[in-house]
Amino acid sequence: MDTMNCTQARDLLSEHQDRTLDAAAAAALAGHLRGCGECAGADASLLAVRKLLRGLPPDPAPPELLARVLASVATEDRNARRGTSSGGADATRPFLSRFRVPLEAAAAVLLFASVYWYQQTSPAPVRLPSVLSSGISPGNSSGISPEAGKAPARPPAAKEEPAKAPPPGIRRERREATPAKEAVPFAPKPRAWTAADLPSVPAYFASTDSERIVPVAPPRSLSALPYGRDIALDVKTENREGVEERIAETALRSGGAVERIERVSGPTRKGAAGTVRVILPEAAAAGFLEELRRIGTVPPEGLPVAIDIPQGPRPGTVAYTVRIRVR
Repeated sequence: MDTMNCTQARDLLSEHQDRTLDAAAAAALAGHLRGCGECAGADASLLAVRKLLRGLPPDPAPPELLARVLASVATEDRNARRGTSSGGADATRPFLSRFRVPLEAAAAVLLFASVYWYQQTSPAPVRLPSVLSSGISPGNSSGISPEAGKAPARPPAAKEEPAKAPPPGIRRERREATPAKEAVPFAPKPRAWTAADLPSVPAYFASTDSERIVPVAPPRSLSALPYGRDIALDVKTENREGVEERIAETALRSGGAVERIERVSGPTRKGAAGTVRVILPEAAAAGFLEELRRIGTVPPEGLPVAIDIPQGPRPGTVAYTVRIRVR
């Protein structure tokens, strides 16, 4: 019975090959290897690697390696004896590391106390009265504040500096000019006409249910398309009937497709104009134009011209908009 999983089995492969397992673990591992092919393959590959390693020639270690190992072992032994004699593991710790947490806590408390003290002792902002801010008192018409004469004199070093702004009196007079202009009431212009001079126009009550003027949307044939060419086809009145169907049949016989057919309403069915839009293979374009000349007349100005848009929706296709005109 298999009582061991693959992880446990692979952890014991080295001890199994060294024959250091006890009887119970060796029996459980042997039972697992008989039933698990992956673990058995891992055991075989590990055994092969160990055989190859045993067959390699011995390579002597560098002479300085042994001296470094012995020095490291002696240092660790010396540190262990010193820690045991002077108070255990705390003796090997640095002196400042023992006080790291208390110092951080004291710094946090000090920061909080400083912020609280600053908020309590900071004075509230004092707003100056409007008379002092403007610099002009009602009894002082010169535009210079009476407090200017009482201001203490600046040191000599400050007097030698060039003035970077105009005198405050000039700036304050300019600020007071705007409110004085706004205080003047607006005087409307006197009327030069009377009610009798106006024309008399009858007033009508406009109902919300009256008919509204709504612009008519343009026909689809006039809308701009991103591809295609236009062809004008002139037909006679007696041959007007069924021209759209004949153009559509010609396009289908040429291997194309009819995109849409539009008939513009006119006074009579025979005199109405129309539009047929077709998409053809590029190789069938010449044959389609020849068939159109049998249906009607294609004037020289009605032939397709080269413009700066693609001929068709896809490479290798041509889209024609045939506009039927009755002549």
